Formats: sequence, structure tokens, C-alpha cells
Amino acid sequence: YGNASLLVLLGAMLLSTTASADEIEDRLRLYDSNHDGAISMTEHAAATADSFKEIDSNHDGRIDAEELTTSMVRGTGTTYGPVSTGGRQAARSVGQVIVKSWDRDGNGTVSLAEYKINADASFARGDTSHDGRMTLEEMQAGARPPVQTAR
Repeated sequence: YGNASLLVLLGAMLLSTTASADEIEDRLRLYDSNHDGAISMTEHAAATADSFKEIDSNHDGRIDAEELTTSMVRGTGTTYGPVSTGGRQAARSVGQVIVKSWDRDGNGTVSLAEYKINADASFARGDTSHDGRMTLEEMQAGARPPVQTAR
């Protein structure tokens, strides 16, 4: 898994993607540098910075939809994980939606600051105990699609 794979779990609610139990456990082990069974805000911050660098393939300090698409197709683990079906066109559509929604200054790209804002918000949503740590259970809950209720 690439460094950005943690964000698969943090951003799963936006696209209602799911990750397998094994993938979630693998990501926890990857980012839980102190091996306490949870990802702290410090560990999350390091993963966020690493993932941005990984996706920003031309190293210009900004992520555009094409870089995000390439990262998804390559399977390095972007915000929403490797593309398994639908190919590059589906990944391009997802990449465009993500960049548009995360691009706060409207310039068509995502800066590190914009990336951190969105990653931190996703972490906060996933940290349901509000203790600044994301446990395996919280990660698993965040990776499940939302429950639909009857109206």
C-alpha cells in the first residue's frame, strides 16, 4: 500500500466505498508507528503529508485531477483506493470530483493546505470517540457504506 492509503478509510464516506477487513488492518499496522492499536493525530499528520507527496507526481506542490487519476489507476492508494473496475475513465471522473470538491481557492488544483483540511475533517468524522485517535473499530465503521433508512 502507498502512503495515501490511509485516506481511503478517512474519505470512504464521500463515495461510499468499502475496504475489506484485511485492508483496514493492514492500513492500521502501516500508520500506527507506535503500535498502540490506533492512529493518533501525529501519525495521521505524517500519513497525510506522505500521501500528498506521493500523489503530487510532478512535485509542484499541487495535486490536479490527472495526478489523482494516475495514482488511483496505478493502485498506489489514493484517497479512495486503487481502481478495481471501470478503468481509467471512471478514475478520471472520481479524480475530477475530488479535486473540485477539495479545491477551496478555485484554481483547479489541491494544495497541501487544502489537502490537509479535507484529510483532517475526514479524520475527525472517523474519530467517533473524539479522543484524537482512530481505532480499528472506528476505521472499520468509517469504511462501511452508510445505512439507508426507509422513508
